[in-house]
Amino acid sequence: MDPLSIAASVAGLCTLAESIVHRTRAYVRCVRGSEKEIAKLIRATAQLYGILEQIRLLEDGFDDEDGREKGTGLGSVGTVRSMHLVTGEELFECEKTLRKLDAVLKKSDPGTVTGFVNVARKKLEWPFNSKEVTDLLQDIENHKSMLNLALNANEMAAILSCLDTSIHISQIVSQEQLANEEFRATQRKFAFNRRRQKILDFMTTLDPRTDQTMYVQMKQDMTGLWFTEGDEFKAWMSRRNATLWLSGIPGAGKTILFSSIVDKMQRAMNENSVMAYFYCDYRNPVKQDGTTIIRSLIRQFAERNDLCFDKLEEFYEGYSSEDKLSPPTQRDLVTLLLDMSEDVEDALILVDALDECLTERVNVIKLLRDLNIESEKIKTLFASRDEVDISAQLQGYTTVSMAENTSDIARYVESELKVKDWAKDLSQAEKDTIKDSLIEPAGGMFRLVACQLDALAKCKTTASRRKVLRTLPRDLSETYYRILKLIDSTEIADNRLIVQRVLKWVTWAATGLSLGELQEAVAINAGDEELDPDVITTENDILDLCSSLVRCNPRGIIELAHATVKEFLTTIPSESEYYFYHVDEASDMTALATTCLTYLCLDNFGEENGWDSASITSSISYKTSVTGSEKSGMPDQILQYHFLDHAAENWDYYAGKVTENWSQVLTLEKRLFAPTKVPQFLNWARRRLELIRYRRGRIGSLLAESTTLQWAALLGLHAICQWLIDQGSDVNRATVALGSSLVCAVLGESVFREHESDGREPGSDDGSSDYDGGYDVKNGRAWHSENRHKTIAALLSRGAVMDGMPLEESRSLMELALIIGEPSHVKLLLSHGAILDTDCLSYLQTQCSEGPRKEEMQGILSAVTKINYASSDAQKATKLLLQFETSSIQATKLLAVTLGDLTTDEGTEVQDKNEALRKVSEYGQYELVAQLLDHPDIATDHVDKCGFTALHEAAQSGHLQVVQLLVEKNFNINARDMDGNTPAMQAASFNHFEVVQYLQQHGAVLVDQVNTEGETIASLAAKSDCHRIVRYIAETDPRLRREASKAPSIFWTSSQLMRSLQSQKMDDQHCILQQPLETRRSLR
Repeated sequence: MDPLSIAASVAGLCTLAESIVHRTRAYVRCVRGSEKEIAKLIRATAQLYGILEQIRLLEDGFDDEDGREKGTGLGSVGTVRSMHLVTGEELFECEKTLRKLDAVLKKSDPGTVTGFVNVARKKLEWPFNSKEVTDLLQDIENHKSMLNLALNANEMAAILSCLDTSIHISQIVSQEQLANEEFRATQRKFAFNRRRQKILDFMTTLDPRTDQTMYVQMKQDMTGLWFTEGDEFKAWMSRRNATLWLSGIPGAGKTILFSSIVDKMQRAMNENSVMAYFYCDYRNPVKQDGTTIIRSLIRQFAERNDLCFDKLEEFYEGYSSEDKLSPPTQRDLVTLLLDMSEDVEDALILVDALDECLTERVNVIKLLRDLNIESEKIKTLFASRDEVDISAQLQGYTTVSMAENTSDIARYVESELKVKDWAKDLSQAEKDTIKDSLIEPAGGMFRLVACQLDALAKCKTTASRRKVLRTLPRDLSETYYRILKLIDSTEIADNRLIVQRVLKWVTWAATGLSLGELQEAVAINAGDEELDPDVITTENDILDLCSSLVRCNPRGIIELAHATVKEFLTTIPSESEYYFYHVDEASDMTALATTCLTYLCLDNFGEENGWDSASITSSISYKTSVTGSEKSGMPDQILQYHFLDHAAENWDYYAGKVTENWSQVLTLEKRLFAPTKVPQFLNWARRRLELIRYRRGRIGSLLAESTTLQWAALLGLHAICQWLIDQGSDVNRATVALGSSLVCAVLGESVFREHESDGREPGSDDGSSDYDGGYDVKNGRAWHSENRHKTIAALLSRGAVMDGMPLEESRSLMELALIIGEPSHVKLLLSHGAILDTDCLSYLQTQCSEGPRKEEMQGILSAVTKINYASSDAQKATKLLLQFETSSIQATKLLAVTLGDLTTDEGTEVQDKNEALRKVSEYGQYELVAQLLDHPDIATDHVDKCGFTALHEAAQSGHLQVVQLLVEKNFNINARDMDGNTPAMQAASFNHFEVVQYLQQHGAVLVDQVNTEGETIASLAAKSDCHRIVRYIAETDPRLRREASKAPSIFWTSSQLMRSLQSQKMDDQHCILQQPLETRRSLR
């Protein structure tokens, strides 16, 4: 849809007023004697039409064809204005009056009935009585007065502008001086705010304002007034913690309406409120992720409110510290958002297109819905299709259906008929016929009307337009079939092929394609050796052939015209005559991969000297047109290859998803990755390095020393790796920059990481830390974990060794493999004897304890055996494995290593079983504890040199299940170690409340037990800030409850109590703990 401004809105009203005058005059001609009664009404409406036409001409001069303000042409007098002549709200009131008049006149139009009697009856029916005519005239006069006032004000402004030219110039000079001062202040502020920007970027760099700007340009000025002036929306605005759901059928224009709501809300917000919005998008998986949405909402709150920013800054400090390896969890982010909402009066959250969250839709909706539940300050407005799963999650939401109002569609059709070249010469009667045929039958489906107008625009005669109107499709699916039928009717095979290829590329492209890129992509055929300019389709032809199916967005990217287009193309049945246009990701990936590879292997890129680094990496944009680029004076050879960047960066992404006709892709890969480097390979590799911003000065040496096997391994091309080794490539050849082929396979493109300065800072947008920030390749588009696993396996099977790291890399291959975090790859390396050094074990310890991939890392431990660590690290490795390894057999074998002189067999027989029991109790190995307890040699009073029993170990480590098992086996629950501490005292020292509670319930003495330092369980808990345990001791011991009523009533604060408990004086503690229950509750 073309962007529509105030001028287009006025144009629509002109069309409507003109239609009313036409109908009224027709009635006068049919009904004799009616002139006196309606003469005033005709005259008033005609005058209103004249005023509207004047405003339209002025607004046409005020808005250029893209809806932006300009100061030349008919509207040049408008240069003294800072806004449009009239507002959308004023036009909306005028429109309501005209529509009321038009609707009644339609019912009494003699032309709408047949038969002599019926026509005669219609002629005798004047639809208004005298009072109604008077009221209508008054309303029209009010609108005339308002609009005339606007015109007069504009004319007066122009006169004053001419009279005060010198003053105006002086003001301009002053304004320029002020602007210069403001610019300098802005520069100072910018320097000051660099930290602020860094903190905001830590949350996300995704900016929904880009989407808002794009969508708001696609709407008429009065779009959505029926909604924002409606009772439901006003009620939502007036209530705290309110909810509203805008639902609609596919193609109803929900997103455009949503952008109107956001636009209105942005202008209505006050300093005590914040608003955040988000556009979900079926084309972009990132915009379907719940965590991404929450990050964006947080950033917008922080941008709009200083108190919210302070909360974000504090959060940032906590997660950007060097010792913070894990990024914030989704729950951490939600807590921050809720905390921010408490600092404002109202927090508004608006999210569009929930139905476009394709994989985790229910979870995303629950996440957003619960924000409103968890905070009384948050009110939510969502827009989506009315689908069963969405409706189920949004029960209780006030719902507004877009099908209930067609005024936006009516306004759009009237404006199109007024401003479009193809409709300007149509008679009023034909325009009325088009409106009647499109607006009501559309049933609120904006997209359907847009396609039908596109079809009418292609008609060259009245007869052809009538034919189109008589056979209008009933729904979008039939509309899209009609478009394909029209393409087929040309009987030009090339046209069909061009459309098919455009649809495949636009649907599945890894990144958006410009028209220039698309032109070259669809021109490539299998077997091409050169890019022939004569077979490239023009930009206009592509847009014309695919009309209503694709569009060019404001950023110059070609995209599907609507989400319903993809739904239609993916569901064309195989028996359909239009199955040729069916798109399927699995089968289409072969075509996309072969197109990219064919392009990269063209003879056009066969001359290495013609593609030196300096020329390829010039600052020109490959997405500009050839004409525009020629003006820059650059050579034609470089300018014509628009598709180069996309093919170089994404071919392996497509190849990795190929499941059909793999041989075609493999043949082209062999041509590009020949053992002896061909110019096409060097040109591609150079461009790939430049696209990832590899240091330019090092590119030449890297390309000179690297092998095609290293590059194939780096991309995870397992079949090519095997073929190259068969052709004689050295599997263990290592280079300074890349290391060995195995290193390339494990690290992927992270091997290009700049070690001196990787350009990242702690707390970057992906949440990774400075420690592992340069190795976040696992989530890259071209990673393909399964293919990379096959590549690593192929290299290892051909004798690859695990050394040969890049010269500047100080860490081991295994440590980097752990950082990247592919468990299957790590286990494969371990099975081939990879060594976990001390740094690897430390990293595993941290990640298994508190890292974001705890389960993955713990799963890796099942593959670790004695051969995977040095003897000097045996104790550290075994401690780690016993702590987290869940396999009893593996744990038993590792236990033997720790105990040194112990042996083990399949029956888990261990010589010193009591020492083994203490060890496995410490690490919570429940199954091993149970097995050992069944042995007759186990002694319940066995202690180590510090006096620790197995129960001490389990209690201190907090393993409740093991504690329960040992207590059931009659281990002494009040046993003391060398320092006089009981198991309950050890549990209290480490804040294991559930263990303390269980031991007390099974006979543990919590009071009167004092260790060799004079400490009680209460003082030990207080020293560790274990408030919950202190409260439990105070409230559960029966002796304390009996004595509480006898003690003096003295008020103690929580801090006083904790300090006294830490004083280590038994008498003082008794005095405190014997206070009444009300006193002790002050701890809470």
